[in-house]
Amino acid sequence: MLKFTLPYRLLSFYPPFLGTGIWVKNATKYGFRVTMLDLWFNRNVYGTHFGGSLYAMCDPFFILILHRNLGNDYIYWDKAAHIEYLKPAKGHVTAMFEISPEAIESIKNEMEFEKRKSFKFKTFIIDKKGQKVASVEKEIYIKVK
Repeated sequence: MLKFTLPYRLLSFYPPFLGTGIWVKNATKYGFRVTMLDLWFNRNVYGTHFGGSLYAMCDPFFILILHRNLGNDYIYWDKAAHIEYLKPAKGHVTAMFEISPEAIESIKNEMEFEKRKSFKFKTFIIDKKGQKVASVEKEIYIKVK
Protein backbone atom coordinates (compact mmCIF):
# COMPACT_ATOMS: atom_id res chain seq x y z
CA MET A 1 0.00 0.00 0.00
CA LEU A 2 2.83 2.43 0.79
CA LYS A 3 4.27 2.00 -2.71
CA PHE A 4 0.97 3.21 -4.17
CA THR A 5 0.06 5.81 -1.56
CA LEU A 6 3.33 7.70 -1.14
CA PRO A 7 3.54 9.37 -4.58
CA TYR A 8 -0.02 10.59 -4.24
CA ARG A 9 0.51 11.80 -0.68
CA LEU A 10 3.42 13.86 -2.02
CA LEU A 11 0.85 15.89 -3.97
CA SER A 12 0.31 17.71 -0.67
CA PHE A 13 3.68 19.38 -1.28
CA TYR A 14 2.77 20.60 -4.77
CA PRO A 15 3.09 24.40 -4.33
CA PRO A 16 -0.54 25.33 -5.16
CA PHE A 17 -1.74 22.73 -2.63
CA LEU A 18 0.86 23.52 0.01
CA GLY A 19 0.12 27.23 -0.29
CA THR A 20 -3.58 26.73 0.36
CA GLY A 21 -3.40 24.07 3.05
CA ILE A 22 -4.67 21.26 0.81
CA TRP A 23 -3.59 17.78 1.95
CA VAL A 24 -4.07 14.37 0.38
CA LYS A 25 -5.04 12.34 3.44
CA ASN A 26 -5.75 8.99 1.85
CA ALA A 27 -5.10 7.45 -1.56
CA THR A 28 -6.43 4.11 -2.74
CA LYS A 29 -6.71 2.52 -6.16
CA TYR A 30 -10.25 3.84 -6.55
CA GLY A 31 -10.26 7.05 -4.56
CA PHE A 32 -8.77 9.93 -2.62
CA ARG A 33 -9.67 11.80 0.55
CA VAL A 34 -8.48 15.39 0.43
CA THR A 35 -8.77 18.07 3.12
CA MET A 36 -8.18 21.79 3.21
CA LEU A 37 -7.10 23.28 6.49
CA ASP A 38 -8.57 26.43 7.98
CA LEU A 39 -5.60 28.79 7.82
CA TRP A 40 -5.53 32.59 8.02
CA PHE A 41 -4.12 32.90 4.51
CA ASN A 42 -6.80 30.84 2.78
CA ARG A 43 -9.74 32.86 4.16
CA ASN A 44 -11.38 35.76 2.39
CA VAL A 45 -12.54 39.03 4.01
CA TYR A 46 -15.69 37.26 5.25
CA GLY A 47 -13.70 34.61 7.12
CA THR A 48 -14.66 31.80 4.75
CA HIS A 49 -12.57 29.75 2.33
CA PHE A 50 -11.78 31.26 -1.05
CA GLY A 51 -13.93 29.66 -3.75
CA GLY A 52 -10.89 29.12 -5.96
CA SER A 53 -9.17 27.18 -3.19
CA LEU A 54 -12.23 24.98 -2.77
CA TYR A 55 -12.15 24.21 -6.48
CA ALA A 56 -8.37 23.67 -6.49
CA MET A 57 -8.72 20.90 -3.92
CA CYS A 58 -10.93 19.03 -6.41
CA ASP A 59 -9.02 19.58 -9.63
CA PRO A 60 -6.82 16.56 -10.48
CA PHE A 61 -8.24 13.63 -8.57
CA PHE A 62 -10.79 12.04 -10.91
CA ILE A 63 -8.22 12.03 -13.73
CA LEU A 64 -5.65 10.46 -11.40
CA ILE A 65 -8.09 7.67 -10.50
CA LEU A 66 -8.87 7.04 -14.16
CA HIS A 67 -5.22 7.02 -15.17
CA ARG A 68 -4.31 4.69 -12.30
CA ASN A 69 -6.98 2.20 -13.35
CA LEU A 70 -7.08 2.53 -17.14
CA GLY A 71 -3.37 3.02 -17.76
CA ASN A 72 -1.28 4.72 -20.41
CA ASP A 73 -3.26 3.58 -23.45
CA TYR A 74 -5.51 6.65 -23.17
CA ILE A 75 -5.28 10.43 -23.24
CA TYR A 76 -7.12 12.18 -20.39
CA TRP A 77 -8.24 15.81 -20.39
CA ASP A 78 -10.41 17.96 -18.18
CA LYS A 79 -13.19 19.03 -20.50
CA ALA A 80 -15.40 20.98 -18.11
CA ALA A 81 -15.95 21.66 -14.45
CA HIS A 82 -18.74 23.16 -12.42
CA ILE A 83 -18.72 24.08 -8.76
CA GLU A 84 -21.81 25.18 -6.90
CA TYR A 85 -21.27 26.83 -3.54
CA LEU A 86 -24.04 25.61 -1.25
CA LYS A 87 -23.06 27.52 1.90
CA PRO A 88 -20.06 29.46 3.21
CA ALA A 89 -17.18 27.09 3.93
CA LYS A 90 -15.53 27.57 7.31
CA GLY A 91 -13.09 25.38 9.19
CA HIS A 92 -11.45 22.26 7.81
CA VAL A 93 -13.25 20.85 4.76
CA THR A 94 -12.97 17.44 3.11
CA ALA A 95 -13.77 15.98 -0.30
CA MET A 96 -13.89 12.31 -1.29
CA PHE A 97 -13.16 11.32 -4.88
CA GLU A 98 -14.21 7.80 -5.80
CA ILE A 99 -14.84 5.84 -8.97
CA SER A 100 -16.08 2.32 -8.31
CA PRO A 101 -14.43 -0.74 -9.86
CA GLU A 102 -17.71 -1.36 -11.70
CA ALA A 103 -17.66 2.15 -13.18
CA ILE A 104 -14.03 1.69 -14.25
CA GLU A 105 -14.95 -1.58 -15.98
CA SER A 106 -17.91 0.10 -17.68
CA ILE A 107 -15.64 2.89 -18.96
CA LYS A 108 -13.17 0.31 -20.31
CA ASN A 109 -15.98 -1.45 -22.15
CA GLU A 110 -17.34 1.78 -23.62
CA MET A 111 -13.89 2.85 -24.78
CA GLU A 112 -13.51 -0.36 -26.80
CA PHE A 113 -16.30 0.85 -29.08
CA GLU A 114 -16.27 4.64 -28.87
CA LYS A 115 -12.51 5.42 -28.86
CA ARG A 116 -13.22 8.91 -27.44
CA LYS A 117 -15.84 9.93 -24.93
CA SER A 118 -16.53 12.26 -22.03
CA PHE A 119 -17.56 11.06 -18.59
CA LYS A 120 -18.98 13.07 -15.70
CA PHE A 121 -18.10 12.61 -12.04
CA LYS A 122 -19.49 14.38 -9.01
CA THR A 123 -18.40 14.93 -5.44
CA PHE A 124 -19.20 17.18 -2.51
CA ILE A 125 -17.03 19.26 -0.24
CA ILE A 126 -18.07 18.62 3.36
CA ASP A 127 -17.36 20.74 6.45
CA LYS A 128 -16.37 19.38 9.86
CA LYS A 129 -20.06 19.20 10.85
CA GLY A 130 -20.76 16.88 7.92
CA GLN A 131 -22.67 19.53 5.97
CA LYS A 132 -22.25 19.96 2.23
CA VAL A 133 -20.63 23.31 1.43
CA ALA A 134 -20.07 22.79 -2.31
CA SER A 135 -20.98 20.43 -5.12
CA VAL A 136 -18.35 19.77 -7.78
CA GLU A 137 -18.89 18.12 -11.15
CA LYS A 138 -16.00 17.29 -13.46
CA GLU A 139 -16.28 16.21 -17.08
CA ILE A 140 -13.28 14.15 -18.20
CA TYR A 141 -12.53 13.48 -21.87
CA ILE A 142 -10.85 10.14 -22.59
CA LYS A 143 -9.41 9.12 -25.96
CA VAL A 144 -7.69 5.92 -27.02
CA LYS A 145 -4.09 6.68 -28.11
